[in-house]
Amino acid sequence: AVPHPLTAYLGQSLRAGSTGAAVRALQTALGIGADGAFGPITTAAVRRFQLSRQLTVDGLVGPQTWRALGAGTVRPGAGSIFPLAFAST
Repeated sequence: AVPHPLTAYLGQSLRAGSTGAAVRALQTALGIGADGAFGPITTAAVRRFQLSRQLTVDGLVGPQTWRALGAGTVRPGAGSIFPLAFAST
């Protein structure tokens, strides 16, 4: 099993104005344009995601939001017989 790609960012808190690789990873996970700048579009996408997962809707990305995105979970390795859909719940 391999760690979820977002696990590397689990300890980081992101908010409007944040920039960098963690923001790009967040944007990719949310399915929006990944420019690495946490602006209004990212804030709106985070809020929508938080609402859909019944999290506190604050537009901030902390441990709860990262975990809801899959951080901290593991995925099967290349030789696994389990499909990725069953890797995390």
